[in-house]
Amino acid sequence: MTFPYTGKADIHIHSRYSDGSADIRTILEHVAKNTDLDVIAITDHDTLDGSLRARDLANRYRIDVITGMEISSVQGHILALFIERPIPAGLLADETVALIHEQNGLAVAAHAVEPFSDSVLSIRPPLLSLNGVRRIQLDALEVFNAGLATPPVEWLGHLAARRLKVAATGGSDAHYLGTIGRGVTLFPGRTAEDFRHAVLERTTQASGARYALKHYAGHFWHRRLSQTRLGIWATQQLAPVYVRTDR
Repeated sequence: MTFPYTGKADIHIHSRYSDGSADIRTILEHVAKNTDLDVIAITDHDTLDGSLRARDLANRYRIDVITGMEISSVQGHILALFIERPIPAGLLADETVALIHEQNGLAVAAHAVEPFSDSVLSIRPPLLSLNGVRRIQLDALEVFNAGLATPPVEWLGHLAARRLKVAATGGSDAHYLGTIGRGVTLFPGRTAEDFRHAVLERTTQASGARYALKHYAGHFWHRRLSQTRLGIWATQQLAPVYVRTDR
């Protein structure tokens, strides 16, 4: 069955509130001027502050912002969406998801099948079986992550999502402006609430393009030199203009 994918969301973006290069206002300005995204989520590592700040400013830019954070659970990173209170790191994955659901939030396994990252289906931390992941009661798997440097494993993510009967999402995992929107989730509708409904109904589609070499170069400069003059220059000069993904 096909669905009218009219909305586009990037639900995996980092800011200076954790390890991203840009402040919240700059991210919102970039999204509004240079992308066709309808919905975004600032999902900084283990802090909700940047996301709440983005929501406060969102009306000025006519962007729907989902509050969220990327939580470091013992068994992998989990995107918590539509939450109002921060959730601590270091809990078991099922405990983390239960706290997300207590706030009527959505729990999405970040870079879910990347074999060497902190993912629920990776070998670091120790691999969970599909039945183990099913018991966690996730709402979605991030089956496409634009920032992964490993060979394409999206097919495995889609297979796992079907087996688990959860939604499939995509995200950029952007840490600087040029990569925002490289990975997206397509969904029927245009708003954050439409996105929520699509995840719960499993009517989403992951889409996008992996980072090109120049994106990895910009990412490297940011990681190593982000607080230096050279790092600031690299962020501005090497970050390419957003590449639009067909709906």
